[in-house]
Amino acid sequence: GLCGVLDHSGVRVSVPGMYNTEDHDRHHQHFNVNYAFPFVFMDLLHGTFVGEWWGRTYPLPSHRSLKEQARGGGVARVA
Repeated sequence: GLCGVLDHSGVRVSVPGMYNTEDHDRHHQHFNVNYAFPFVFMDLLHGTFVGEWWGRTYPLPSHRSLKEQARGGGVARVA
């Protein structure tokens, strides 16, 4: 759909609190984050969102938390 075209077009589009093409760019930079574009809330729920959302910054998870997640140690959470 339209979001898929925008995500891969290189054009920066943002709808505050809902959609940002840069979230998809981060998915291509770090394959283990931002799976649910354009639905940020799903990545927030699962601890896989990296970026800014409603003025809060969600950093890239640490290598350790990703290893724990892979071993079944729970969902990686950001502080």
